[in-house]
Amino acid sequence: MRLLAIILVLLVLAAGAVFLLDSGGGLDPVSGDPGAGTGQTTDQLADTQQGNIRDMVDGRELVEDQPGAASGSRIDLQGRLVFKSGAPAQGVAVAFGEGRAPRGSFRIGRTWQTGAEPLRTQTDDSGRFAFSVLSGKNGMLNLPGGEVHLAEDKFASGMPVDIPAEPLDLGDIPVVEGVTLTGLVVAGGRGLEGVEILTSRVAGSTNPVDLLMDRPATATTDDAGRFEVSGVRPGKVAVSTRSPEYVPATQEIELLEGQPRDVLIELQQGGVVTGTVIDDLGQPVEGARVSASRTREIAGGVQLRNFSGGETAPTDVTGRFTLGGLTDESVELMAFKEGHRSERYPDAKPGERGVVMRLERLGSVSGTLVDEDDVPIVGSAVSAGSGLRPGMMFASQGRDGVRTDEEGKFVLEGVTPGEARVVAEGEDHLDATEDVEVRPGEATSGLRLVAR
Repeated sequence: MRLLAIILVLLVLAAGAVFLLDSGGGLDPVSGDPGAGTGQTTDQLADTQQGNIRDMVDGRELVEDQPGAASGSRIDLQGRLVFKSGAPAQGVAVAFGEGRAPRGSFRIGRTWQTGAEPLRTQTDDSGRFAFSVLSGKNGMLNLPGGEVHLAEDKFASGMPVDIPAEPLDLGDIPVVEGVTLTGLVVAGGRGLEGVEILTSRVAGSTNPVDLLMDRPATATTDDAGRFEVSGVRPGKVAVSTRSPEYVPATQEIELLEGQPRDVLIELQQGGVVTGTVIDDLGQPVEGARVSASRTREIAGGVQLRNFSGGETAPTDVTGRFTLGGLTDESVELMAFKEGHRSERYPDAKPGERGVVMRLERLGSVSGTLVDEDDVPIVGSAVSAGSGLRPGMMFASQGRDGVRTDEEGKFVLEGVTPGEARVVAEGEDHLDATEDVEVRPGEATSGLRLVAR
């Protein structure tokens, strides 16, 4: 049970990091601190999620290997995309992500994700598509173009497909055309420039995991406060705003296929918090970003407390920031910048002045990987992270790791200060590990890893 609980936590963390690496992804579904030990830029800020995520996964289970055809045998997977009128959907991009159920692995619903690049094709004049896929596996069918969508609501985030041992024809698959949504965002009677707009499916009875996986269409208002989002999936849609100066607002509307829609959104200023961001030496940090947590609800009453990339305020040359758009409640703040460890301020009050947030500078680790005969090992993956216990890694750092060069050397940038475990992995040797102490803003060099 403890193993299952750990797998559940790691899965949710990983899913968030993959699906929303900008301020407009999903319903803010990314876990963890942006910039904490990863050196993320502002554009890479994911809306981070905390709070209760129990009961979000439908069909979670540990399984044994799936039976199927002989490993490596390929079969044809085909189908036809058609509109409700019966007309074929011509020239539509189709993608199929292959997956597999390895022993002891974890799945969401019916589909396993491998991280491999999906197969891609395009429908012909009759709306047909075809893939050559491995039998005995499963995967997810998607329409990545964004202008045409799978019609069935349960397939809004993709259509799961189990691959048998024989060729499979999915038959006619209903699709719908996306809708163009336009609008105006105002405050005090004037249009607001630079407000981020997100359109996402209204929860209803939809699986919360599907909603987290969903990438909403986004746009930013122009100098007149106007925006346009094309290719929005018909149905009930929540149109939300993100701004570091105004209280976020959400409107729920019904979009009908083939009928463009225009909306008016009025925003309120809200409360303001001001403060300063410094580093571990007490020096002001220019260009840091400060965001406030927001509580949002998705399907099934699941509450997400988020830090949104579209609601961040920058620091000036003196490290000062002004963050608006707050309600009357106290709020948790988070400051972050590339090359620094993010920092949280747990209980800021609207109207509070003089908040001080400290961003610790990240360090680096460099060294050499050799074998037992002191011969450099080339091309192995080296990463750093904090160790929960011997043999277990957590919170991978160093920008997702590096590869050793022709001399077996490596340099890991953006490592969180403190005790870090450096691990070298390769196909031709056992893992080599070493614990090191990393200091803020300093380079830890001369590490020597010996792999058997």
